[in-house]
Amino acid sequence: MIPLNPGEPVIKPEPVEHRVLTDRNTQNPVSTAPLVKPEPVNVSPSRLLSTLESNALTPSRARARENSGTTTSNKSGIKSEPVDNVTGTSRSFPVPPAPYVKYNSHQEIIYTPEGALSAGSAMIKVVKEKVRHLEIGSKLRKDVWKKDLDKLSNATSPATLIAICGATGAGKSSVINALLNDTIVPTSGMRACTAVVTEISYKTGRSIEGDVAFLAHDEWKAELSVLLDDLVDENGNLRPQSSLRAEAAVAWQKVHAVYPNIPYDSLINLKPELIISKDPKIARMLGTTQKISCANSKAFGKEIAKYIDSKEKKRGKKDKKDKDKKDKSEGPAYWPLVKTVKVRCPADALSTGAVLVDLPGTADANAARSSIAQQYMQQCHCIWILAPITRAVDDKVAKDLLGQAFKTQLLMDGNYDTSTVTFAELNEIKQSLQEAKDRHKEAQTAISKLKKKIAKAQREKNGYCAKARNEYSRDSLKEDWRAGVREMDQEAAMERDAANFDPTFDMRDYAAIDLPTFTVSSRDYIRITKQVEGDGEPTCFTDVADTQIPALQEWTKSLTVSSRDRAARNFLTQLKTFTAGIESYLRDMNSVSAIDRVNLRQRWASDLEGQSERMSTPPLRDFYDGSDDENSQEIELANPNGVVGTLNQAFREIVDAIVGDLQNVFKVGLQEKMQIGSRNAAAAAVQTSDTFAAEMHWSTYRATLRRDGIFRRDLNAELSQPLTNSIANSWAKVFEQDLFSAFEQRAKDAVVMMIDKIEASAATGLKDRCRAQGALALEDANTTMKGIVTLVNETLQTKQKDVSRTLSPHIQLQLQESYALAMLERGIGSVARQKAVVHNEIKRLRNQLFQGASDLLMDGLSSAAEAVGDALHSSLWDLANKVEVAMSVLWEDVKSSKAQIEYRAAVVKEVQEVAQQIRLWVAAEQSRQH
Repeated sequence: MIPLNPGEPVIKPEPVEHRVLTDRNTQNPVSTAPLVKPEPVNVSPSRLLSTLESNALTPSRARARENSGTTTSNKSGIKSEPVDNVTGTSRSFPVPPAPYVKYNSHQEIIYTPEGALSAGSAMIKVVKEKVRHLEIGSKLRKDVWKKDLDKLSNATSPATLIAICGATGAGKSSVINALLNDTIVPTSGMRACTAVVTEISYKTGRSIEGDVAFLAHDEWKAELSVLLDDLVDENGNLRPQSSLRAEAAVAWQKVHAVYPNIPYDSLINLKPELIISKDPKIARMLGTTQKISCANSKAFGKEIAKYIDSKEKKRGKKDKKDKDKKDKSEGPAYWPLVKTVKVRCPADALSTGAVLVDLPGTADANAARSSIAQQYMQQCHCIWILAPITRAVDDKVAKDLLGQAFKTQLLMDGNYDTSTVTFAELNEIKQSLQEAKDRHKEAQTAISKLKKKIAKAQREKNGYCAKARNEYSRDSLKEDWRAGVREMDQEAAMERDAANFDPTFDMRDYAAIDLPTFTVSSRDYIRITKQVEGDGEPTCFTDVADTQIPALQEWTKSLTVSSRDRAARNFLTQLKTFTAGIESYLRDMNSVSAIDRVNLRQRWASDLEGQSERMSTPPLRDFYDGSDDENSQEIELANPNGVVGTLNQAFREIVDAIVGDLQNVFKVGLQEKMQIGSRNAAAAAVQTSDTFAAEMHWSTYRATLRRDGIFRRDLNAELSQPLTNSIANSWAKVFEQDLFSAFEQRAKDAVVMMIDKIEASAATGLKDRCRAQGALALEDANTTMKGIVTLVNETLQTKQKDVSRTLSPHIQLQLQESYALAMLERGIGSVARQKAVVHNEIKRLRNQLFQGASDLLMDGLSSAAEAVGDALHSSLWDLANKVEVAMSVLWEDVKSSKAQIEYRAAVVKEVQEVAQQIRLWVAAEQSRQH
């Protein structure tokens, strides 16, 4: 630590040991710096301050350091010992945080959001190191400053989650690899990657890292139970292994993959727990995470294949050369056990904060994996829909993906706009050349020469045709999206005023709605760029731009722009406000007369008790060393009528009012629609269930009942769809409102009233000083209030998404016993009896089923309002503390040494420089916009 008082020792490094580490990849020794032990020596405060002030970086110094390459180490690779600029000898105190670059003009700054965050982070490190050595008279100030510094220190650029949806086998993995410019995501044979969520994010450096998380013991046990049931026929007997089809075949594949030594015939007598106990190694893996780190994608693919490869090819015919060797592939495969895969790679397309989330293309037997996929879908900021171009246009798969259920959920989530949804069509043309046969040998040479010309001509033809088809397909999808928006607008208008509804009136400019659509050819892109060796020539395009992969890469980056800009802007504003508060406190400390301080302190200070002890409390650095973990909100105020107590009482009344207002808005806007929707859902329930059963193969229907209504389709969701349809437009309308504008104004008014009360209580000669300090406090409060409003909006958005997704799980829970009752039917005719059981159960339960669903939604929204209240109580308590800290400059009394007074002057100078640099960064950001 940096010393503050003349008598305080400083630590001098003394080498005690030198270690040599070995690089695990090269086995070469790596030299490391000597370990040190502390030895106290004395340094004067004046030398300390002069040394700290000499460390400022200018743009020219920064460039000189970068060019010299000698910033942190010498030729030996050991860190150089800093030299004191005053004596020229080895400096005997720790090196302060790396200084930030100081600019003279905003025109010198090349602005990026990450650059602003990085520069601000360097500034806050310097400010934090300076502030931690200040002696402060108020524990409340220490609490508030510590919290602000921690928040600023932990500020990062936000991630943008992009959910990638599409059917299994649609080519998602190839598109992702093309987007990443590397073969990161396994494709053929990797069973786990088609059934689990795969998250791909950015990291610096060249290596690729991955985390493979396995199902927990109970999760695998539950899945085994379902898989074993799939292997049993309607009579309760094990199905013949030679005739396994559909769900039963998949079930045996999974069980046999993990437990290859268990004979098929013995499964009828085994319980899940007993099966798990047969392989202790597998049992130990459950609930763990395997971490992988490799130098390149080839090594990464080989390593991750150990956990996600199905190994089926290896279990086929053995090569003669390996006949006498022990076949390791007969060991267990781990792909059925994989829960999630997380990959971090240096892909440029993800460098600005985009995170790709490849969601499973089919329903899965495991509830844990399905739950994770739903959580990602709920949290995502953007949705990409991928489909093969021929199916998207000819078979209308795209329109199915943009169907009523999907649109309804987007609408309720507030995501039904073109900044959220992107459509990518996979434009892959497969060619096979019919090779000439029965040709004379003398014609072979001529044919060989002509083949190249034919292939070139064919590619040009394919390219021309593909471009035309791409344009047609894009226009069709865009028009389909516009039609969907128009349809939902008309439905909403009908609900509002059916008597005056005019279908010819356009409620918005639909032609201006432009769904981002990309017709990509990942295979041609990979071949053109030679991403995979020996992959052949492109079949359609010869220019990478025509594949539209570069356009999709740029689109990926652009999706993060608004959130990154907003985060950087908010960070600079918060840093500016914080440093202004520090400067005001240090500059005006003890500028008020003793008698006026005493009067104001007795009236308004919240932590009056122990004031005399606090005058000699340690510097703020002790709060960063973990010596005070007390939560400020749990402190009992010594003066309940002080600033914090008075403001908190006003804030409580405001919060209670906003919670009540929210609950009333939900009731007025949605309760009637929910009642109508409940009746509609109850009326349609039996027909929905019967149609569901009639359209499905009997074995798939049984598998659906076995999984409580969810397998390839979700009966619970289909039953609840009429209710969801009834409330979707009203739901969106309720949450599109600015629900917190009145709260924000009332909270600001409470702060202004508090500041006015302090000014009114001050002596006549102190009123101007109070007014000036009040302006600073109000500026700080306004900045904090913006953050609070953002927080509560995010809280409400998250909660309403949670509530909107409770319908299907509620229906499932209520029908669980009905599903189980149907599965008790065995023997000849059991399928018909199962359908009858479900029919009768839904007919019996339908009214209470959907009335309960409606009540559940209203209760959930009421709880969401209360969650907003909880978030507000916590945040407004912090705001009350900040207001008092800002105003307490007028009454705090700190007795300090001469060294502290000198040190404060240096800190003021530093925070003034930081404030100037913030202004330059803000100006640079504004000039970039123009």
